[in-house]
Amino acid sequence: MKIDNQREIMNRFAEQRIKFGTQEKLAEIVGVSTKSISDFETCRRNPSFATFIKMCKTIGADINYIVYGNKEN
Repeated sequence: MKIDNQREIMNRFAEQRIKFGTQEKLAEIVGVSTKSISDFETCRRNPSFATFIKMCKTIGADINYIVYGNKEN
């Protein structure tokens, strides 16, 4: 299975995050700045693996979908 490029991954993440709520809300829960969330979503910075997993879990996103674009389990 091929991992999509970073921009596609973060576009899917942002799409799911919008359903969850604001960048501010996510940043507060995850413990990073709102600017960090913005930078991650626009590929200016990369989150650590642990932060990425925490962000996905917080918004209830399927990590398989975020990384691979695959909606099937």
